[in-house]
Amino acid sequence: MAKRTPTNAPDAAAVRPESDRLITMDGVRARAELSRTTIYKLMLDGDFPRPVPIGGRRLWSEHEINAWIADRKAARVATVG
Repeated sequence: MAKRTPTNAPDAAAVRPESDRLITMDGVRARAELSRTTIYKLMLDGDFPRPVPIGGRRLWSEHEINAWIADRKAARVATVG
């Protein structure tokens, strides 16, 4: 049987764009290609986005992780050029 949704329910993608999802540590590690230890060390140094505590879990803004990666790419280009 098909799942029913109210006709006035907002589309999930319209409410929360993909780039603003909350992701787990595993998602952060996969996205940034860093170890858990390195991520926590960078956070302690103030050089990495901090998680959002929700319901006893620690989740990161995918948008902030993507922005952190983009900043690293931009810094690389700035030092090379």
